[in-house]
Amino acid sequence: MANELQVWTMIGVFVAIMSSVLGLLSAAFLRVLRAEIGSLSSVVSSQGTSLRAEMGTLATDLRAEMGTLATDLRAEMGTLATDLRAEMGTLATDLRADMSTLTAEIKAEIRVLDNKVDLLDRDVQAIARQVFPDRD
Repeated sequence: MANELQVWTMIGVFVAIMSSVLGLLSAAFLRVLRAEIGSLSSVVSSQGTSLRAEMGTLATDLRAEMGTLATDLRAEMGTLATDLRAEMGTLATDLRADMSTLTAEIKAEIRVLDNKVDLLDRDVQAIARQVFPDRD
């Protein structure tokens, strides 16, 4: 029976040692896990900060590029508007010149027709005098 007590004592000591080791390992594992999660959190935070900074830089560059393109577009549109106004002015001048030429030609034709009508009127009056001599 004395032997039996020593065996049970050894089993109790072994269980106590194993429980202590398990507790120590669990505590150590939790500390390591917390430390790794903390460092991972700081890495993610710093990456997020650098990502925000890079996005801000890209947004600034994009705004600058869009401003440049808008300025170039306004300049090009101004040039095109000036060219269009000049072309329209040229076309209006050409149209006025053509209309003046046509007006002069029409006036000349009207004068010719007026002369022909006057001659026709003179001829009709001469015929009327011969056909109706007593009317004057």
